[in-house]
Amino acid sequence: MNTRMILSSKIKWLLASLIFFFLNSNGYSPQVSTAKTVTNRYWEAIGGKKKWSELKSRISVEKVNLYQSDAPIATAYKFMDYYKGFQAPNNYLDAWYEGLQYTILSETSTCKWLYDDTDISVMFLSKKRNRQSTTYPRIKPLEILNFQMIDSVMVENGFYRVDFIDTDWNRIMSVYFDKTSYLIKKHSYSNSGIDKHEYYYDDYREEHGYKEPYAIENFVDGKKYKTIDIQHISYNVTIDPSVFEPPVNCANEGTVQLERRMAFPFSKD
Repeated sequence: MNTRMILSSKIKWLLASLIFFFLNSNGYSPQVSTAKTVTNRYWEAIGGKKKWSELKSRISVEKVNLYQSDAPIATAYKFMDYYKGFQAPNNYLDAWYEGLQYTILSETSTCKWLYDDTDISVMFLSKKRNRQSTTYPRIKPLEILNFQMIDSVMVENGFYRVDFIDTDWNRIMSVYFDKTSYLIKKHSYSNSGIDKHEYYYDDYREEHGYKEPYAIENFVDGKKYKTIDIQHISYNVTIDPSVFEPPVNCANEGTVQLERRMAFPFSKD
């Protein structure tokens, strides 16, 4: 073996060693499985893709705490009772109490509207930013699987990491799966590199064969922004379709003043 070949081999070995050191020093290791394998095992862990595809409806009752982003100590300053409704295939409704007032946000395939109890009005919203992929219900963190998956997986900080492309907002969402249970424990993204959003999922519980996290924490730029504590989830219950429809005819845009308050769509029981 001549001198040039020996030097070439040493350079290749040195480069490989540097790359290996860099990846491991940053919490990365080479690909160990496929993204499809990881997500398929996630489906198995939460009840099965078939079972979720047959979900007819879901109602969750949640406690949401908002935190001061600029406070030195994370202290909640706003507490809200949240009620979320889903009816297949694509009806969604969020309703939340802030003190004595409540707000309703509804989205169907034909209309998106926001009711403000403070001034008793309905604002019709543009559907331009609606997430078009509706293969799976938009339930955290299950909804992330609606987006285009990058077919590779890395090990980062002890988790399997799979990335998804959100074309609507031009961002990459990184999803972290537990290496043993394959449950999603975290997902993160940045908006144009300006801010960093992180969601952490814990306290997974199984009800009627569906498994979901009951504790969710949201951080923005490393500071606690929101916590979600799920109190109860009901599956495949009867929901009157009319709760998703606005009290006046759906319009393309604009605000309509109502003559009387809307009825709150969910009971507090």
